Amino acid sequence: MSGFSHLWHFEFLGNELGQWAIALVVFLVTFTVLPIAKRAIGARRRREYPASQAYAALDMLAALVEHTSHLFMWGAAVWLAARDLTFPDKIDRALNVVLVLLFWMQVALWAMTAIRHALGLGRQRAPGQERVRGGSMEVVLAAISIVVWSLAALLALENLDIHVGPLLAGLGIGGIALALAVQTVLSDLLASLSIALDKPFGVGDFLVIDDFMGTIEQIGVKSTRMRSVNGEQIILGNSDRCHLLRCAPTALQFEVVYFVTSSDFKVYATAQQSINLRILERFSTLGVIFAALGPTPVRLQRLPATPATDDSGQKRLL
Repeated sequence: MSGFSHLWHFEFLGNELGQWAIALVVFLVTFTVLPIAKRAIGARRRREYPASQAYAALDMLAALVEHTSHLFMWGAAVWLAARDLTFPDKIDRALNVVLVLLFWMQVALWAMTAIRHALGLGRQRAPGQERVRGGSMEVVLAAISIVVWSLAALLALENLDIHVGPLLAGLGIGGIALALAVQTVLSDLLASLSIALDKPFGVGDFLVIDDFMGTIEQIGVKSTRMRSVNGEQIILGNSDRCHLLRCAPTALQFEVVYFVTSSDFKVYATAQQSINLRILERFSTLGVIFAALGPTPVRLQRLPATPATDDSGQKRLL
């Protein structure tokens, strides 16, 4: 018995073997129980929680458990097992960094799961809008995902005693330069968010834009994809734009692309009139004079006399 006690209290890497044994048991039990509980809750969710508003809260809790990462469960098991152990400063610091990053990574995953679940409930309340929201919601989720993961990263750095104030200041200056470099991409991104929020059209709608006609297949972050009546895929940028399209013999033809968020034709006609009037005002300010088509010459000629008839009564033209 004294030999077992001596072995139990034998010190190894700064801790007694008994402490290492207890930590190992805690780790194995935790890392075994948590995945089993996750699978059980996920199976029960799919089996017993119907798509109903009455079960929305329980379904969301089950969804959060089901989307818990195995890395987070591993970190939780390590944290529980290592609470009573003593490590050197470098190892303790490294372990703390890993656990903090895993925690905030899981918080971001839970946040995105809750947001997706809430959007799913919104689609259930308005099933007729699924076609319109189908593509635009992916754009909204992409923007929300950037915000959520950025906040999680900043909070993780703050928990690691890294002051994010100077970092944010540096990112602000660098962000200005980056925004100037990728302003076209940012313009398309903001336009895609406008399409997603205002929903002027959705996946499955048939649109006519200038000479292009087709059905919307996908609303992406940078562009919108249409399928023409001939089967060709048409890719259009999401941002409003105005380009000099061609130089015609008597005119400079510009192409102006913009989105009208109302199905009322009067709103579209008013917007088109406003654009045309602003163009005319700008040209007038610059002193630009439009060239008019020259008169087309017309030659008038007297008709010949009535043709004579031959013996058979037929009119002779020659």
